[in-house]
Amino acid sequence: MKRIISILLLVVLLLTGCAQAKEPEVVNTISTDRMTYYELSDGTWQADGRIYKYRLEIPGQLPNSIEESTFVYLTNLENITFDQAWKAAGFSSQTSDYYSEEDAVLVEWRIRSASAIGEDKAVVAKPDNKLDAAISDAILTHNNDKFPDGMLVTESHIFLADDPAENNQERTVLVYYLNLQFNVDYGHPEEHKGIFEYAFITFTVGENGEYILRDYKEPRLSSDYDQELFAKYAPVIETAAEHEEEYAMQLLTSCWKIAVEYVENKEAATFAQAG
Repeated sequence: MKRIISILLLVVLLLTGCAQAKEPEVVNTISTDRMTYYELSDGTWQADGRIYKYRLEIPGQLPNSIEESTFVYLTNLENITFDQAWKAAGFSSQTSDYYSEEDAVLVEWRIRSASAIGEDKAVVAKPDNKLDAAISDAILTHNNDKFPDGMLVTESHIFLADDPAENNQERTVLVYYLNLQFNVDYGHPEEHKGIFEYAFITFTVGENGEYILRDYKEPRLSSDYDQELFAKYAPVIETAAEHEEEYAMQLLTSCWKIAVEYVENKEAATFAQAG
């Protein structure tokens, strides 16, 4: 009898252990302009193969901004203030303001105007990653001869409008951008020269979804104005001009972050080679 009871207890323990070892399942998949992440059945969250305890939505207003931003983080920290959230989102030039991937990851950033709070209308549209990369490449190529060799040139832009052709074989975007040049000879970035400008960039869309540069115009500098296109988006440019100071801060901090990361990665690579 004792043997039977022992066997039954062993079976119960084995079944309990199997139940406890069961992996949590994905109950919701969320895709944003930044990444795809997952809600799991045990209440945790997953992104890039990492598990996080919490999903925090952190609303507030950036310095000198009239718009409301909401930063969404997956994190193992119980609390993140808005001040911490916006700095870690790419606005700080101090590496100490950024989170390690084990602590937190930014999965979404929403911007709404003060007059549209409570609505879902985004003030600044977000392009897909492939288009975003094509925009950066077009801007850097266009301004290549404006910067001397031997310096680090960074780029950041704000996507303002999109004008896809009816046949989907062309796509024109309007962006406000910054090219910022740094001298990095002394082990840390030193800001040297910058260019702020608007640009209409037209791409041909290839068979595999690649973006091939076809045309590049700058409304405030071009002599070959496309009057119809510029007139169509004049209200967008006028609205953006009202926020140029705020956008400039965003672009500056983004370019500084790129420069700081470049120097740190370069030093780490040099150290690894020396070791």
